[in-house]
Amino acid sequence: MNLVPMKEMTKWVCKIVLCFALMVALLNSFHSSLINKMPEPQAVNKFQSRDYTEVNEEFTGSPELNPHDVFGYLTRGSSHLMRQEYQGAIDDFNQAIKIDPSNSTAYLNRGVARSAIKDLPGAILDFNQALRLNPKSAEIYTVRGGIQLELGEQSKALEDFDKALKINPAQASAYVGRGIIRLRVGDKPGAVADYQQAADLFAAHRELTNYQQIQNTLKKLQ
Repeated sequence: MNLVPMKEMTKWVCKIVLCFALMVALLNSFHSSLINKMPEPQAVNKFQSRDYTEVNEEFTGSPELNPHDVFGYLTRGSSHLMRQEYQGAIDDFNQAIKIDPSNSTAYLNRGVARSAIKDLPGAILDFNQALRLNPKSAEIYTVRGGIQLELGEQSKALEDFDKALKINPAQASAYVGRGIIRLRVGDKPGAVADYQQAADLFAAHRELTNYQQIQNTLKKLQ
């Protein structure tokens, strides 16, 4: 049996969790803005085509023109995230939190930005607050679990992945994270079951790169 390189696998798990978190951050901000104002059609096209350079002016108007527009800051911060402009994203999410301290999306998004610059303790604090405000979010539990895994907090990560899957049994990234923990503690059958479940979900959602990576891992475990 070929051994799975655990350090490399952990890095990959954290990477897909971060990518998942970025997607959640964008979609949450996009949805929040949709329910508060109707975007221009060309702005929606720019989001869909990942052209974020001018998205704030076209989608929400400039937040500087309305310092109380939390959704404008969320949207601009998310576009900063997608362009890997992490400090700009953090600044915008700071302002969103200042305007509305009860907005769980702002804390989630700031946590994602902080994790991207390796401020993992700061990210955990933000995810904790996001969960206080939105305790039934499988997405936040999954993202926090991935960061706990990177920090080496294995038991805390396992608890988060379990909670995520209890809320949403179709959370593919949570199966991946739980699978690597099971493999570390010697539960190979449990790890294989989690990886297979993740592979099925990735295939169903046409996430082919992640699907292939899981299939490669499963082959090494045979």
